[in-house]
Amino acid sequence: MTYKTNKGVGKSFEFKGLRTTYVFLALGGIVLSILFYFLLGLLLPFAVTITLVILIALGSVGLAYYLNAHFGESGLKYTIAQMKTIQRIQMDRRIYKLMIVK
Repeated sequence: MTYKTNKGVGKSFEFKGLRTTYVFLALGGIVLSILFYFLLGLLLPFAVTITLVILIALGSVGLAYYLNAHFGESGLKYTIAQMKTIQRIQMDRRIYKLMIVK
């Protein structure tokens, strides 16, 4: 008897070509554009508001696709981690003062 195996085990989530991190980035941009719609709807005319909201939503999705193509699945996380690491350790004390044992 043969059993069908799940081919998706161990693979990351993918939606329309976007990997996991970038899907959440695109969704965050869309949610942010909806919040801008509510805030700007009170202050600006409808045509200006809807234009800005559409530009923000398309910009966030476009940015997610660009980052997905440029960095790959985990490259953005590695790049952010590399920016947060220290490049050098600086010490203000003199070496002879470090060698003195108290």
